[in-house]
Amino acid sequence: MKFWNSFLHLFAVLVYYNEAAVKTQVNKQSRNTRPRSAVLPWEFISSSEIYLLRSNASMPMIKCIRAKTLSRNKNDRTLSHLVSVKTMSDKWITMNATYKPVLKGGRRLWGLFTSFDNDTGKTTHYSFSRYTTKNACAVVMKVKGSSNEGFHFSCELWLNGGFLSDSVSSALNFCHQMFESKCCTKAGQTFDARKCRDKDEELM
Repeated sequence: MKFWNSFLHLFAVLVYYNEAAVKTQVNKQSRNTRPRSAVLPWEFISSSEIYLLRSNASMPMIKCIRAKTLSRNKNDRTLSHLVSVKTMSDKWITMNATYKPVLKGGRRLWGLFTSFDNDTGKTTHYSFSRYTTKNACAVVMKVKGSSNEGFHFSCELWLNGGFLSDSVSSALNFCHQMFESKCCTKAGQTFDARKCRDKDEELM
């Protein structure tokens, strides 16, 4: 708990900005669909579909991961995903995930979310930065685990499904630049998001 409180404080100091700026970004988003346009973390994570592009952690048995939004509540900033994982043996693993914003002093922190896994009993914390959350892609820092078992840190690049056809295009080079800058690495693992695009058709 002490670790997480310190993490919240540090994140709030580094990336929190006032509500007026947040509302401005929301208004801009409705008028601007360019890949580099800044969007709110909740707007990105609650896109119809998002795909994992890169991670600084190694997941050698995973071919791709897709998260499809099942429900969303704009007022509460909550949402639920159907997460589909395709393994290297072309088998699918699916799970449900629900997300809610982190509260501090009764206020929602715009860039912090938590997700609880009922199957494992573990909580995952997600943090977004205003500088690396764009319409086409976003970098997310993840902290998973507990004070009893220890914490696992990872840094990931996710793609808005609306830009999936451009996933290997130079138009999205800036996404990879954000990842390498924020996650401090050019290494890690790259995923072929297109392999998860046709999951529904494969299972029919």
